[in-house]
This record gives sequence, structure tokens and C-alpha cells, in this order.
Amino acid sequence: MSCCPRNCIPPDAGIAQACGKPIINQGSDVVWGRSGADFKTGTLNPPQYNQWDIWWEQAGGPERQMTPVNGAIIVNLGVVDFNAITDVQLYSYPYSTIPIPGNDDNTNQLVNGDVLAVHTNGGGNAKVKVLE
Repeated sequence: MSCCPRNCIPPDAGIAQACGKPIINQGSDVVWGRSGADFKTGTLNPPQYNQWDIWWEQAGGPERQMTPVNGAIIVNLGVVDFNAITDVQLYSYPYSTIPIPGNDDNTNQLVNGDVLAVHTNGGGNAKVKVLE
């Protein structure tokens, strides 16, 4: 096993060692309906769809969801302390391809203050906080 302080990542986990990963991009912006984001570059609505990691999918009416695309995977962490999430933790979450509901009704999971983690289609990780 390759080990970080207080955490071990099996070498067969299929992900890079998490210790000391630098912050590549950070910022605050809005992902509008039917748009996407590339967390590898910190770009909203990159011109090539295959660069997107997430898509704010709107099916119509109150139905909408944050959908991982192009091999990216996500997990909803709930309303947690965004700043307390470490790079090591980002590699340990149970990511999936299941979209996170953001419906305009009581099934909405993307509430103000909610945090989601994204394992990008380039193999990196991102943490995202819902601000409104």
C-alpha cells in the first residue's frame, strides 16, 4: 500500500496517490441550466462537450439534476464544512455515475450550502459548494 499520513490508498484503487496534491483551480461561478463545467481547467461551458465533467441537466418543469458526464463520477456530501475536506478525503468517497437531484421541489438535494465531490474525467478531484 501507498500511505499518506493517517490514510492509506491501495495501489489497485485506480487513482493517483492523493498526498500533497496541489490546487490547480479555484473560484466561484454559476453553472446555469443546461450548461456544464470542466473542473480540470476550471472552465464553465467549455466549447467541446467531451471536456465537461458535470452537466446541469434540465428535463423540463421542476426536474433538474447535476449529472456526471464523459467518465466523471460524483458524490453528494450534504451540508458539510467545505474547508475541512482534504485532498486525501476526496480520493476516499464512494463516487458514482448517479445524478444528484436538484429539482424545484422537496426532492432537491442540492440545497444552499450542500457540497458535492467530483472525480473528473481526467483523474483529478474537485469539491463544489452550492451557494444558492
